[in-house]
Amino acid sequence: MIRIPFLANASSLLRPRILFALGLLGVAVVCLGIQFGALHDWKERPDFYVKGVPLLTTADGYFYLRHSFAHGRGTFDRQDRFEFSGAYQPQSVPPVSLLASTLRKALGLPLETVAFYLPPALAILTLIPFAFMARTFASRGAALAAALALCAGVSFMTRSAFGRFDTDCLNLFFFCACCLCCHGFSTDFGRRRLAWLAGWATLCALSWMWWERGALAFVALSVATWAASVFLRTSRMERALKVAVCVLGVVGLVGLLFGLHRYLPHAAAAFGQTVLRHVDLVLNRTVSQFEVLGNEISELKPLTVWELGRAAAGHWVCLAVGLIGAVWLAVRRPVVAWFLVLPSLALGGMGLAANRFAMFLTPGFALGVAWLVDRALHAPMPRRLPDGRCARAAGAVVLVVALVAPGAWACVEKSPRPRFTQGDVRLAAVLGSRPYRGEVVWCFWDQGYFIQYMTDRPTFIDGGSQGHWRNLVSCVPFATPDPVLARHWINYFATRGWAGMNRLGKRIPDMNHRVAFLRRVFSAPTRADEILRENGFRDVAFWREWLFPAKPRKTYLYLSQDMIFRSWWYLLGSMGAPGAPATPPPTVIVHRNAGGLNATGDAVVVSDKVFALTRLVRFDRAGVHVKEKRPGAPYVALDYGDRPLYVIEREVNDSLAAQLLFNKPGTVPGFRGIVYHPSLGGLWEVL
Repeated sequence: MIRIPFLANASSLLRPRILFALGLLGVAVVCLGIQFGALHDWKERPDFYVKGVPLLTTADGYFYLRHSFAHGRGTFDRQDRFEFSGAYQPQSVPPVSLLASTLRKALGLPLETVAFYLPPALAILTLIPFAFMARTFASRGAALAAALALCAGVSFMTRSAFGRFDTDCLNLFFFCACCLCCHGFSTDFGRRRLAWLAGWATLCALSWMWWERGALAFVALSVATWAASVFLRTSRMERALKVAVCVLGVVGLVGLLFGLHRYLPHAAAAFGQTVLRHVDLVLNRTVSQFEVLGNEISELKPLTVWELGRAAAGHWVCLAVGLIGAVWLAVRRPVVAWFLVLPSLALGGMGLAANRFAMFLTPGFALGVAWLVDRALHAPMPRRLPDGRCARAAGAVVLVVALVAPGAWACVEKSPRPRFTQGDVRLAAVLGSRPYRGEVVWCFWDQGYFIQYMTDRPTFIDGGSQGHWRNLVSCVPFATPDPVLARHWINYFATRGWAGMNRLGKRIPDMNHRVAFLRRVFSAPTRADEILRENGFRDVAFWREWLFPAKPRKTYLYLSQDMIFRSWWYLLGSMGAPGAPATPPPTVIVHRNAGGLNATGDAVVVSDKVFALTRLVRFDRAGVHVKEKRPGAPYVALDYGDRPLYVIEREVNDSLAAQLLFNKPGTVPGFRGIVYHPSLGGLWEVL
């Protein structure tokens, strides 16, 4: 008899573990297919590419891209110039930057291409620990269904989509792996507990290297879950340790809430203050009229229950069904639910306060789906059915498709978009082509990382230093209608840095009064001595030279055309000034089939609403054409030809940003044009 090795070993290929691994690989392929499906219209958008290389879809990606580029060039240790923005500069190359730089060398691809395609490839690693989480209580088929349900998490998929070169892609991996190790350590026996503990410690260390803030949350949640599990049968020593950790945790939390951390050593006090500030930012709790940053950052915006359902599971009905399964699991397997489901509900539930946490609710939903599928596969069937196993499997498949399809479709439908356009790259490249001679770039905070990467120059603010007062300081020049105030304001902070604000604090402790003082003195430089004396400054000559440096640092002002449609900068920059708005002034978008200009061109008509125009600004290939209409009218219309009409408030139109972008781009005193395009924006040197 002839023995064929392949046929002899064929039975091994059918082993359950191998089939499970192949099934998990199939789920990974489906996950990547959903991500590729979201790029369905990118081939039709050449403006999403620069020289054939796709653009990133998140502003923070350019922070990691800059470090990756510096590592590849061997200049990572020579980036001191970027400390001017006030942001924390890592002492070692961020892991995601290091990985991208290494892959670029190995594959020979452009760095931007590697950064664009890397996030989904890393995100599918989350399927491994999550599948083992589901296997602790469900069959292999149900675990695969849970892994597929994980791919229906809109927040998880969009935050790890192509082009989102950030740490989000592996955050859920570390979360699931830490929960799994915590469960194993708490429920296993013998030496295997030490293995689980070692795995948990290793994962905590790796997550700290990957994303420090996330590591703090994962460690705290894991320890709290373990310490609160006093209901488990353990040794007296371990139970006493759990009680001690619980007591210390409660005391620490109470002390933090009452501000007692201020009496601790400096390092501990600083850590406690950082935690409180981050919580205040996430929960939108502000301590002054200026601190509205939590409303401005999209990932910190709160979600409604319905929005949270869509973000975590594709639809609130799907989330509700999955949570029903999670509750059922908690009733039948309380220990499993305590360690694997409860942390997901706790952290994911914070999505009601900030949508960045919505992705952590998806594992709880998917584990609920796993339990429902597992029960469906073991449900009793009527005797008259010839093959109950097939009927159960068919029912489970229908259930999975019904719960996963809405989320998968939402992921495909929500196509990612580049955060910065081809035009932004062209503008920044003009400055990037010039040798660096100590200049600084003044821009809006979410443009900081992009400008730093494209121009190799520091910015006054970026995504790492934005916050409260620094954000206000950066926006004042954009929002003010006074070019004199804007020029002196920029020159002062570009030369003195944030020390310029801190030094004034010794004379004017209240920050509100400090900002008002600077507004006043920079808008009337000829009256500087008088204003200084009125505010109690004795050494007038010294302070005049300090406020108006004889040789200010060379500064470029960067403005993109789309800033005029995102009015947070106007709200922040106007706060404390007379007549400041309480909310961001809205931009009304008028589509051509829904409204337009009236016959005389002095008003925009939309249904029953009429926006009276004081000015009409038209953009074409020849440039910008400004036509005065009704004097004193409250609105200004921007006409880009074949694009929709944009209606903005007159006060926004009077700002320096509007003056430079379309009202008088080449004639604003104190600002010399370097490059300007009506549809893109421009770059100006501050004189």
